Amino acid sequence: MTRSDEGQLYIYRARIELGQAETVVAEMEDAGTTGAGFEAVKSYAEYRIGKREKALEGLDELIQADGDDDTVQVLGATMLHMEGRTDEALNLLSKHENNLEAYLRPKDKVDDRVALIIQLRLAQHNIDAAAKELSATKSWAQDSLLAQLCEV
Repeated sequence: MTRSDEGQLYIYRARIELGQAETVVAEMEDAGTTGAGFEAVKSYAEYRIGKREKALEGLDELIQADGDDDTVQVLGATMLHMEGRTDEALNLLSKHENNLEAYLRPKDKVDDRVALIIQLRLAQHNIDAAAKELSATKSWAQDSLLAQLCEV
């Protein structure tokens, strides 16, 4: 995936949160975007406009086929949590621990997955687990703004 594709994924995700999910789905269909990240964004947009069943079916297929993709993990875990399936969301996010790339990333880039893991642990009122994840993150990303925000 190119940096341009990554940037486009973040733009789509931001627009979904701004209430433009229907427009995002239409643009993605017109553009013919492909790849696991784009499919995850499309499923999330469909979920946000009320097409829950279709989105969750697509999500299950994506997790089976491309469960190691960053965007699939973050948006999949978000949707699972919204469905009340927080343990499944954490299980999906925990795949980053077995991914060598997660340990080799630059120290100034805290992964979205780590931030979401901390958020989900806090949602479960599991402060000890959230603190443990934050502590582990700070060992490789102590200068990261996102890690510092998680600490607050």
